[in-house]
Formats: sequence, C-alpha cells, structure tokens
Amino acid sequence: MAPRLYERRATELRRRGYVVLFVDYLGRRGLTSCAAGSITHDDAARDLIVEAAWLTTQASVDRTRITAIGWSYGGRAVLVALAEHGRGPLPFTRAAVFYPDCRALEPLKITVPVLMLLGAEDDMTPSRLCEDVSRRSTPPGMVTTVVYPGARHAFDVPELPAKMRYGLATIGHHPQAAAAAWEELQRFLGPVK
Repeated sequence: MAPRLYERRATELRRRGYVVLFVDYLGRRGLTSCAAGSITHDDAARDLIVEAAWLTTQASVDRTRITAIGWSYGGRAVLVALAEHGRGPLPFTRAAVFYPDCRALEPLKITVPVLMLLGAEDDMTPSRLCEDVSRRSTPPGMVTTVVYPGARHAFDVPELPAKMRYGLATIGHHPQAAAAAWEELQRFLGPVK
C-alpha cells in the first residue's frame, strides 16, 4: 500500500542526523510479506538483535543511542526482542513501537525505555492489550504508552484513506495522530549529539 513509506521515514531521520539501518527480516529469507506464518516474530526479533549488535561495532555509531523502532509486525518483533533478551545487555538503548500486536505478550522485564504509539480505534492490534503490558512491566515507568483518540491501525500511513477494511480489521490514516506520533518519537529520541 505504501512501498516507499519506510524509505521516507529513514530519509527524515537521516536529515535529522540519525544513522538508519533496516532489518530486512523478509528479504533475507526471499519473502515479500509476513503472511502465512512464513516468518515468526521470534525470527524477526533475532534478526533485530544481530543487526543492532553489528551496529555497536561501527566506529561512526554512538552505542549509547541505538534505538530499535518498529511498526506493526516489526513493532511486535521489537517487543519480542525485549521480552526474550531484555533481562541481559541489549545492543540498543531504547525502543519505540507503532501499533504493535501485544496479544499474549508477557509483561516486559527491561532495562531500556520503551515508547508505544497506539491508535484508540485499532481493531487489528488493540491498544488496550499494549496498555496492559505497559502497566504490568517492570520496573514501573519504563514503558510509556501514548494512545491517539480516533486513530486506527496504520494511522501514520498517508497513502491510506481515513478508513478502509483490511482483512478482518479496519485501518486508516489519521493525519493528526500521525503528526503527534512523529513529534512524540522525536522527543523520545532526543536531539542528535
């Protein structure tokens, strides 16, 4: 639906002075989608850990400011990486996720701050499930959730109409939530040093 969306996001982050590394958990397996269980969140989480660890070896990268960011399926992969590896040292120091699937996700026991950006009207990955994970995660206050009223799954994808059916769910662009989430992400990331 938006084949250049992530490249545009990367361009904006680079313009602000960040280094961007895509974890291509699909392409490395010769896949074009996450459908039909051809890749698991665990697979994608392992790829994230490996690639973020590689980033820590690069002289031009500030190891103290590596942030894992994921949207939807990728957001769940970030959370799985935190759940599986969050008790030990991680190769990233923060994580931000947009409308991830928090179904059956155990509370996180983490050492890095996490930002969850959620849509209140998301019927694909309901925000209440992530809010519950946030409330039960330890230590308290490490997971921040921001829920945007009226926003659906994929609220920050400008190529979408405001409301459309997608499988069994409804997705759609919400310009106000998209702008607010981008601002929230920038605050979370902080200024480039």
